[in-house]
Amino acid sequence: MAQNLFFSIPRIPSLLLLAFFLLAGTACERSAEPVAHLPETEDPAYKQAQALLRSEATANDNIALEKFQQVIDARLGDAPESHLEAGRLCLKQNQPLDACYHFKQFLRFKRDSGPLAKQQTRQVEELIRSAEKMFLQKIPGRPIDLDGDRSGLAENYQSLRQENDLLKRQNVDLQKRLAAARAERQQNTTPANIAEAIPPIAMEAAKAPPPSPAVVSNIPTTYTVKKGDTLMKVSIQVYGTSARWLEIRNANRDLLPSDEAKLQIGMVLKVPR
Repeated sequence: MAQNLFFSIPRIPSLLLLAFFLLAGTACERSAEPVAHLPETEDPAYKQAQALLRSEATANDNIALEKFQQVIDARLGDAPESHLEAGRLCLKQNQPLDACYHFKQFLRFKRDSGPLAKQQTRQVEELIRSAEKMFLQKIPGRPIDLDGDRSGLAENYQSLRQENDLLKRQNVDLQKRLAAARAERQQNTTPANIAEAIPPIAMEAAKAPPPSPAVVSNIPTTYTVKKGDTLMKVSIQVYGTSARWLEIRNANRDLLPSDEAKLQIGMVLKVPR
């Protein structure tokens, strides 16, 4: 038993020494992580991010942004300086929406109220406007130029107004021309003009003598339109001549109210005798 006690005594300091090294190693590994109880600018992750920015290497921008985000997350968003730097990096990387978010969070959590703080607030507000302009420039088309002055907008308005007045005058002129064309078309569809448009063969056939009473008795009183029928074909079917197509049309004004009306398959026409 004494021998066992002798071998166990030296082991106690050894175990304590091992525990010390383990704890020290863990502390070293976490030294780079955000520490919420320290001032934000003293946070190891914040300092590492600033060191990366001072290197002026663009390749380090993403790593620095991650470090600033670590500080923000560890402090539940209450990290105005990290928000400001993250916003600048997002603006540099052409990410206007993310930049706007970080700049507005800076204004939310910033607690200083002295003259320098007010000046910094105005600078951040200008950065927000720059990010908003960048976002508008990404929209397809030609968004409003927010950098332009009011006189430029007034000139654009006056130009658009003049163009609108010109379009109105052109529209009135087109309406007049359309009305004149319609009137001319109606004149060209008078009975006299229709007669001029009838082929000479049909005009000669119209001069044919009326059919005899015996032939009239064989003429049907109605005719059902088939595919491919025209008034002249119907006249040939029922009268044996195309000369009486106009009589058929006049007898069916209820079905053919205008000269442009066309025969429809299945239409039942009245056949005058």
